[in-house]
Amino acid sequence: MRKREVLEWLITKPDGVYVDCTLGGGGHSAALLSALGAGARVIGLDRDPDALREASARLAAEAEVGRFQAVRSNFAAVGRAVRECELMLQQPPLAPEASTAPAPAAGVPPRTTSAGPLVDGILVDLGVSSHQIDDEARGFSFSADGPLDMRMEGTGDGDSVGERSGFGGVASTSREHEDRAVEKGGRGEGGGGGDGRGGGGGVSAADVVNFADESEIREMVWRYGDEKRSTKIARAIVENRPIATTGQLAEVVGRCAPPKERVKTLARVFQALRIEVNGELDALEALLEQAKHLVRPGGRLLILSYHSLEDRRVKRVLATGNLKFFATGSRT
Repeated sequence: MRKREVLEWLITKPDGVYVDCTLGGGGHSAALLSALGAGARVIGLDRDPDALREASARLAAEAEVGRFQAVRSNFAAVGRAVRECELMLQQPPLAPEASTAPAPAAGVPPRTTSAGPLVDGILVDLGVSSHQIDDEARGFSFSADGPLDMRMEGTGDGDSVGERSGFGGVASTSREHEDRAVEKGGRGEGGGGGDGRGGGGGVSAADVVNFADESEIREMVWRYGDEKRSTKIARAIVENRPIATTGQLAEVVGRCAPPKERVKTLARVFQALRIEVNGELDALEALLEQAKHLVRPGGRLLILSYHSLEDRRVKRVLATGNLKFFATGSRT
C-alpha cells in the first residue's frame, strides 16, 4: 500500500492524534505530519534504538513544536506508551515562532484523560523493515552470512521508555496478551534488553536453534512457517548444532529441500524463527485487544499485514470486535 493510500484510509480528523506503531525510519510519520493540520499529534513507537535515532533526527523539527513524540516501546504495550505521552497530548502544539507553550484557555478541557479513547487513528506496518533485512549483523536474511540474532530490538542499549516508566496500565482485557508478548520476547523490568530482544534480555535466534528440543523446532517451523518439511528440517538442525550464523543455518536447511524449492523453504524457516524470537503474534494480539479501547468512535485502525498468520488475526478482530484463541495443530 502506498503512503498516499495509507493517509487516505487513516486520517479522519486533520487535527487529531495518531499513533504510528512501527515507526522505523519515520517515513509514514513524516507523511502523516505533512498531511495533518497544525494541531495534530503523531506518536511513533519502535523497539529498535537505531530506528528511533533515525526517525527522531528526521522529525526533530516536528518534535520541537510538540507535534511528534518518539517512544521506545513494543507495540504490545501501545496503551501504556500512549498514556505516557498524555501530558504532551494535553498541550496545544507550539506556533512555529513561539518559544513557550501557550496556556490552555479557561474552561477548555484537556484533549485527553487518563481513561477512555485517546487517539483518532493507529497505523501498524507489520514485518521486518528493509533496514533490518539489509543489515547482515541483525541476522534476518538468509542471503547474507551474519550472526544468527533476529532480535528486532537489536543488541540493545538499555530499557525501553515504557519499561522504565510507571505510567497508567492498559485495559484489563489486554493484560493477558501483553504479558504473553512480554514473556515471549524476553522483556524484563529493568533488564538490559528493555521491552524487546536486546543484549542481555531475551533469546536470540541462535539460542532457539541451539537449545530448543527437536520437537519444539519442528512445531515452530510448522506453525509459523507452514513448512511441510518441518520434521526433516528440525532433525537436520539438531544434528548439525552448534549453528552460529545465518549462512550456516541456510546451508543446513537448504539441504532439506530440492533446488527449485530451496529459496521458499528458507524464507518460511527464517520467518518462523523470527516470529518465535520476537513473539510477533502475541504482540499483535495484545495490540488488537488494546486498539478498541484506544481509538475514538469514528477513528481508524489500519494494519498492513504480509502473511496469513497475521491476516487471520486482524480480520477476526475487525469483523467481530473480539480476539479468540487460534487453534494450531502440530506436525508429526
